[in-house]
Amino acid sequence: MVPSFVLVACILGPYGVKGGVMVKSFCQNPCDLFSFSQIFLGEKKDTLSLRMGHRIKGKGLFVGFLEGVSSRNHASTLCKSLVYVLRHQLQALSEQHAFYHIDLVGLAVVDLFDKPLGTVKSIVNFGASDILCIITPQGREGLVPFAKTWVPEVVLPQDTQGGFIRLSPESDDFFT
Repeated sequence: MVPSFVLVACILGPYGVKGGVMVKSFCQNPCDLFSFSQIFLGEKKDTLSLRMGHRIKGKGLFVGFLEGVSSRNHASTLCKSLVYVLRHQLQALSEQHAFYHIDLVGLAVVDLFDKPLGTVKSIVNFGASDILCIITPQGREGLVPFAKTWVPEVVLPQDTQGGFIRLSPESDDFFT
């Protein structure tokens, strides 16, 4: 089974002269980024540990220190690196209908009559709200706002059945 990596942060650049990095956390609680015992950095998924230095004014911005990075020059080579963790490292969700975005990727998308419309390719957010990126069987791409109006039902996969996302008829306008 291929490990499932989840994007949790991005390194913005160096901070100071002793190898510190500015980190933007994508976690719901930004400080949770520093609770993971190991992170995976960049495309190669190098395994490291990350410890918090201090919070920077601004939502989700921190100074962090990566294992083995002790100079500004080394830290600057990591600029724009993405930070991942393994899916199983994420906390179990306590709410009944709660899920991580990663759990939706690959789910079947159906209409009100269970007609297949495609699969979820990704979830994006450009600032206003989450948007589902859906690939149709014909290879077309549609973007649907992830709101109750357009997505009335989400069923996560169980041990016995696969999951799906049901779209309302109003969502047809997004597949042009």
